[in-house]
Amino acid sequence: MSDVLRRLPGWVWHALVVEVAMYRNLLRWAFRRPSVPAGSEPVGYAQAVTPVMSLWIFASVAELPLIHVLIPWEGVRIAALVLGVWTVVWM
Repeated sequence: MSDVLRRLPGWVWHALVVEVAMYRNLLRWAFRRPSVPAGSEPVGYAQAVTPVMSLWIFASVAELPLIHVLIPWEGVRIAALVLGVWTVVWM
């Protein structure tokens, strides 16, 4: 591990670990490889969560062009675009 990573504050390190784990789990979901320990029974909850998540994702995607039109400052617009795309990927 590099010295830069060792000097990060605890909360930054934790945020990076959570972010990497989120992308790893996203790939597990995409390739249909759930992480279920041997002898355990997987519990599915996708049917309950899918409608709500679909609405949130739709609202987040619809927000992207709206923010682009409403914000007059180029720097803020680019930052909002990056944050909005990151949010959609997170969802």
